[in-house]
Amino acid sequence: MKTTFFIFIMFIYNIISFSQCPSIVNLQSQQEIINFKNTYNHCPRITDLLLSNDVSDLTPLYNLFDTISFKISIENTQLEFIDLTQFIANPVGIFIKNNTDLDSINIKTNAFNSRINIEDNASLKKINSYVKSSFMFYIFYNFVPSPDTLIFNNLNREMLINEFDAFGNLIFTGERFRVTRELEIGRNNILTSFNNFNPYVNIDSIEIATLFNFDTFDFKGIENVTHISRLTINTIPELSINSFSNAAINFESLSLANCPSITNLFPFTKCTTASLNISDLNFIESLEGIVYRDTANSIRLNNNKILSDISIVETVDTFTLDGFQGLTFTNNPLLSTCDYEIICKTINNNINSNKITIKDNDGNCKTKELLQQACIVDTDDLIGEISYTYSNKTLDVFNCQNCEYKVIDINGRQLKKGSYIESIDFSLYPTGMYFIHLIKDDNASIIKLFSY
Repeated sequence: MKTTFFIFIMFIYNIISFSQCPSIVNLQSQQEIINFKNTYNHCPRITDLLLSNDVSDLTPLYNLFDTISFKISIENTQLEFIDLTQFIANPVGIFIKNNTDLDSINIKTNAFNSRINIEDNASLKKINSYVKSSFMFYIFYNFVPSPDTLIFNNLNREMLINEFDAFGNLIFTGERFRVTRELEIGRNNILTSFNNFNPYVNIDSIEIATLFNFDTFDFKGIENVTHISRLTINTIPELSINSFSNAAINFESLSLANCPSITNLFPFTKCTTASLNISDLNFIESLEGIVYRDTANSIRLNNNKILSDISIVETVDTFTLDGFQGLTFTNNPLLSTCDYEIICKTINNNINSNKITIKDNDGNCKTKELLQQACIVDTDDLIGEISYTYSNKTLDVFNCQNCEYKVIDINGRQLKKGSYIESIDFSLYPTGMYFIHLIKDDNASIIKLFSY
């Protein structure tokens, strides 16, 4: 009986003790670190630990945590060295930010899909990584930028990294790692070409690559990459894209912006893309060199001072309706001809009209309304012996009493047909583009018009 009563008392005690355990513990002084074991001794499974302010030594916390879902945030402390390998737990989140005196870090996690953020630690020189699972790794602006200030990231094994962002003079020693999903590199004076990646990073196939704010970058080595779904290149004054001439990458999206050394796009002739974004490229006159897929998703052309030829869009069969991302031509002062068939079909399709912006260009590209007008066949045209006029939503056809005709909408659906035509009332149909197929004496003609 006594034994049963004792077990019951201990059970109640444990319930009360654990019910008082916070899920988040915030320690802001070294004394709180020292007192942690006594204060939270009954709480071995704390899930979020926040360290800040006067914290200067993590030794009293070593070997205390055994939780599976453990996150640690270390921000604005006085720490000079962080050794997370001394924690029993495998953090699923490590956030180290704004620790001015921090010089080096040891990181350990075996947790799958863990996230590591190391950001704005001005004195950081070295990161040792002991990671056994795939994770997301973000290293942002961890020093006063200088060519002779480097962060060494030592890897103890080949790792899979889902997302890797590195802004600054980051170099690697130890094992290479493989980026499986997203790579973003910027403001880095070491990784200035794809060949420079090879000793450190395996990126033969990747979903998303973003390169920005380099002084110089050379795509030498890109020919060894088999797959990049989305490539974005932004703000690189001295950029060489010549090595793309030996690459054969099928992009979902290709974006080039603010790279003044690009004067033509011919190096991309072996690549294809479904979406194209060209912005602030002030020395390209033509899109020649770009190879669109038969079915495209978007084209965006913004702020290109001398761009005047976009005839390459004639290679596109159609813009996909479900996945359509946008048609945007803005502030291209020499772009004057836009009434290509694929563009006319797109701007006259009401389904995606809210994703279309045409303004501040030249000629029939100046506004969306002018382009719509340019896509309409002139009403005084003669089609052999057949003439017609169009006004007030009514098409009047002359000299075609023995004609066969069909009315087709922009999606290829036949709306009407017959063997005698004098007029067609388009007020019965929604606003859009229509094609009237006329056949007379074995001669076929097509009237293309836009009905408001």
